[in-house]
Amino acid sequence: MGTYGYISIIAMVCYGFMLLMFLTAKRNKIVNSFLVVLVGLLFWAGGSAFMRVHLWPSYEFWYQVSLLGILLLPYAYYCFILAFGGVKKSLPGKIYLAVMLICFVVNIRHGVFLGCPNVVEKNGLPTFVYEIKPTILVLFFPAGIFLIYLFLILVRICKANPNMKVQYEPVMAGVLVLFAGNMLLGIPFFSGFPIDILSGIVNVFFLFYALIRRRLFRLQMLASPSLCYGVGFLFSVIVFLNIIPYLQKIFHIQMDKNTTLYALVFAIVFLVIYALFTFLWKLLVRSVFVKEENYQTEKIREFSSAISKTLDLNEILDKTISVMKELMDVGNIYICMQDAPGQPYRGVASDQPLNDLTFTMEEENPMIQWLKEHEEPIIYRDFRYTVEYKSMWESEKHRLDKTHIRYCAGLKDGECLVGVILITDASAKKRLVYDEVQLISSVTSVASIAIKNSRL
Repeated sequence: MGTYGYISIIAMVCYGFMLLMFLTAKRNKIVNSFLVVLVGLLFWAGGSAFMRVHLWPSYEFWYQVSLLGILLLPYAYYCFILAFGGVKKSLPGKIYLAVMLICFVVNIRHGVFLGCPNVVEKNGLPTFVYEIKPTILVLFFPAGIFLIYLFLILVRICKANPNMKVQYEPVMAGVLVLFAGNMLLGIPFFSGFPIDILSGIVNVFFLFYALIRRRLFRLQMLASPSLCYGVGFLFSVIVFLNIIPYLQKIFHIQMDKNTTLYALVFAIVFLVIYALFTFLWKLLVRSVFVKEENYQTEKIREFSSAISKTLDLNEILDKTISVMKELMDVGNIYICMQDAPGQPYRGVASDQPLNDLTFTMEEENPMIQWLKEHEEPIIYRDFRYTVEYKSMWESEKHRLDKTHIRYCAGLKDGECLVGVILITDASAKKRLVYDEVQLISSVTSVASIAIKNSRL
């Protein structure tokens, strides 16, 4: 296998890594559709990798597996994009799936659209070269029409909810990179180079970033048993295959003469290597990646225990501010409370004693109405694209922009919004950390229960 073959191997490892990781995630339509995309990419990259090493039964078989993955990817993206935007599937998706499956079956039998590649020597290494025929347009034309249809769906979703435009940016970037990589296959300069597989790697990381922004990924997923065992097995196979020659020399084992001893020794060595790598992965993840999440969980548990022992509202608010400042790198924190339904929300607490608390927020404020209807906090940067933001008074926008608001979160007593937490940026250049949104949700949920008990 040449250097190009390793690109397919790397792609397959990346897709397999993400697949194992998201198998342990909390299931919803978005996660399930992302898993379908990963399966399609695995078919594509795995078929390409096994084809390049001439794995059994034949490279032609693995070529067909890879082609099936490519043809099904647009439909997988269709499912992902609709799930991401909360839109139901429609008839065009089913039509495309049926057309591609028919084309695939016809191509297996006759190779009329895109036949198996030819193996040629290039710089002393076997290289796969595709013979591009005009009939390939039968595959690309429906895919192109379907991608245009997906684009129109995206435009419709973004018009209905301008906030989705920001969330769809990495998804669209990934699709464009993937499509460009496949189009470049027809250029002679890239003949034999797996530019399509390389673009697939870039694409899946764009999708991964989109899921992070939707708060569907947590570092705790890296410590899942399936991922630990999968990573341990992968590294064990790689190391084991490389040390086989040295083991044969050390133990003077010949496979054709010492079959039983060969199997016993190699099985023991493989199990030892597997156990070692699994243990090291768990240790690495728990000590480096998951340590911060465990620390946050412990702090929230301590916070919950502390405020459950008091009915003093001011003490509850102070502890809420304190735990947020301890766990997040943010600027100032303000808490506004409503004395009675219909009255404005007035500033009552802050992390700095000298901060101005004379401002108020009216109950009719569109941002207040949004917090009443939703459970999750507002990411102010994304909120600026919404209809609710555009319907706010200019004075209200100016006050929030001048304060450099980063997050807004609600404190609820049942269905009533009794308080609002405003969190500002520590620095204008600081990037948004989407894990902070989950943290804010956890803190406000605990604080809301304590406030409800204090008002009884």
